[in-house]
Amino acid sequence: MYKLIYKTHFDAAHRLLDSESLVTKKCSKLHGHRWEVEVIIETDRLKDGMIIDFKEIQEVVDKLDHQYLNEFLDNPTAENLSKYIYDKVYEKMRERNLYFSLEVEVKESDNSSITYSEHSL
Repeated sequence: MYKLIYKTHFDAAHRLLDSESLVTKKCSKLHGHRWEVEVIIETDRLKDGMIIDFKEIQEVVDKLDHQYLNEFLDNPTAENLSKYIYDKVYEKMRERNLYFSLEVEVKESDNSSITYSEHSL
């Protein structure tokens, strides 16, 4: 079994929709983060000697760098951002015709992160 772990980051601004769930109302105002991203892919097969070129993962993240995330997502929470990155990397992996598992962790700060995968609960 092969396990790819790719870590990167990007800087971007967002604002969260004001809602009952949003306790910190200041997050509904425009603000930014240095988002840290970790992509983990596991597979037992390779294509052309690799799981995926690291550059392909970085291209997904680079599209978010120095952007206003509300232009990519209606409600750019860390949860929705992890799913967005997951979906983009998933598309690239499907093109490789490999069986794989994928998870994406997005860190908003040193003490808060969200991991998205499609494992059964």
